[in-house]
Amino acid sequence: MKTLFHKPYWASNALVLSLLSLLLSLLCTGEALVKLPENVTVPAVILFGDSIVDQGANNNLRTLIKCNFAPYGQDFKGGVPTGRFSNGKTPPDLIAEELGIKELVPAYLDSNTKEEDLRTGVSFASGGSGYDPQTPKLVSVLSLADQLKMFNEYIGKLKGLVGEEETSNILANSLYLVVSGNNDLANTYYTIGLRRLQYDLPSYADLMAASASNFIQEIYKLGARRIGVFSAPPIGCLPAQRTLAGGALRVCVEDHNQGAHMYNMKLSSEIDSLDNSLSQAKIVYIDIYNSLLDIIKNPQSYGLDVVDRGCCGSGIVEVAILCNHATPTCLDNSKYLFWDSFHPTEKGYRLLVGQIIPKYVTSLSDQLDLYKEHVAKLNSSLGEDITSTVVSNNLYIVVARSNDITNTYFNNPLPRLHFDFSSYTDLMLDSASAFAQALYNLGARRIGVLVCHPKNFGKRSAKKLRRKLQSTSTAVQQEAVCTVELS
Repeated sequence: MKTLFHKPYWASNALVLSLLSLLLSLLCTGEALVKLPENVTVPAVILFGDSIVDQGANNNLRTLIKCNFAPYGQDFKGGVPTGRFSNGKTPPDLIAEELGIKELVPAYLDSNTKEEDLRTGVSFASGGSGYDPQTPKLVSVLSLADQLKMFNEYIGKLKGLVGEEETSNILANSLYLVVSGNNDLANTYYTIGLRRLQYDLPSYADLMAASASNFIQEIYKLGARRIGVFSAPPIGCLPAQRTLAGGALRVCVEDHNQGAHMYNMKLSSEIDSLDNSLSQAKIVYIDIYNSLLDIIKNPQSYGLDVVDRGCCGSGIVEVAILCNHATPTCLDNSKYLFWDSFHPTEKGYRLLVGQIIPKYVTSLSDQLDLYKEHVAKLNSSLGEDITSTVVSNNLYIVVARSNDITNTYFNNPLPRLHFDFSSYTDLMLDSASAFAQALYNLGARRIGVLVCHPKNFGKRSAKKLRRKLQSTSTAVQQEAVCTVELS
C-alpha cells in the first residue's frame, strides 16, 4: 500500500495518524443523513390505504370516519380542515415535498384536484380501510378494491392528458406507497373482535399478508414499479388502545404489539418474495413499527413530552367525530406525538418521515464548495504561492462511510426502489472517486480515502474503490491517493 509521506515525516506523525485513524473508525459507525441521488426522478407520489394517508377521500362518504371539521387542520394552510387526520400536513405531503415534487398531495376524489395533480400524484386512501375486506365494510369507507377501481380510472384520465407513452413513463417511475393493516388489527381483530370468531392470530396475519400481496400484484399489473409497503405500527401503544386494553395505568398493550410484530414478519416475507418474483419492479418493506416505538420509548430525544395521549380533548379516546369543534386541544401540540387517540401530529409525522427519507446535513458537493471558499480565503491572506504550497502539503482524509450501505441502503427503503445492491455500491464508489479527483484538481496531493466495510459491505467494495481511485489519472495514482481499510 502506498504511503502519503516520506518515511521521516510519517514516523514523526505516527501518533497523530494513529489517533486520526481511531477517530475515523468511530465515525464509521455514526449516523449519516442522505437523500436519493440526483439522477433519480420521481414524477409522482401515489398512495393507497387508510387514514394515515387519506387526504380527504372520506369527506363526502356517509361514514363517521371523517375529519373535515375543526380542530383538525388547525395548523394546515389557513387553519382549514381538509379531511387529513392530523393538525397539519400528513405523510403524503411531507414525502412529496422532500422529493421535490410538490408541497401538497390531494385526494383523488377532491373536487379541487387539478390536471397537474394527476401528473404529480394523488391519494386514493380512505380512513378506516384495511387489507381485510370486512374492515372497510364495518365503517362504510372505501375498500382497497374500490381504491384499485379509482386507480384504473385515474390511468384513463392520465392517458387523456399526456398520451399512452408518457402515462407509462409516469406510472413506471412514480413512487407508490401502501399504508394499511392498522385498522384490521386494532379494530376488526382486537377491539370489535369480529375476526377472532373465525381466525386465530397467525391465521389472521396470513390473511392480511396475502391480501397485501394480492393488492401489490394488482397495481403492478397496472404499471406500478416502485412500491413501498408500510408495516403495522406498535398498535398496542396507540393512545386509544392503551385506554381500551392497557389497564388503569394505560400501558402499552403487549399482546397487541406482538400481533402487529407477527403480521409484520409475514408481510416482510411476502414483500421479499414479490420483489424477487416481479423482476421489473422494486418492492420494499418499510418498517414503521420500530421507528415509532423508539420515539415512544425515548420521547425527549425527539423533543417530545407526551406520547401516551393525543392533543385533542382528553387524548385518550377522541378520534374522528369525537374530536370536533367543541373539543379543547392542548396548548402546544409540538410536544405531543399524537394529535388524536390514533393519529400523529404533524410533528410526529415529520419525525417518522425523516427516518424514511433522510436528507443531507452537508453534502459532499456542499463540502467541496466550502473548501473552495477556504482556498480563496487563503489566497487572499497568504498569496497564491504560499497557498499552493499549503494546499499541496496538507493531509486530506475522505471517509467512504459505511452509512451509505448500512443506513441509506438497508435501513432507508427508498433507495432500494431504484437500485439493486451492486448498482448502489457502484454509485457510491463513483461518487467517492469523483470527489477525490475534484480535490486533486483543486491542488490536493496527499489524499487518504478511508473505507469502512462492515459485514454487509465487504472488502470486495474496498478493493473496487481502490482500483477506481488509482485509475482516475496517472498523476492521482502516482502521487495523491491511498486507501486505508477500517473494519
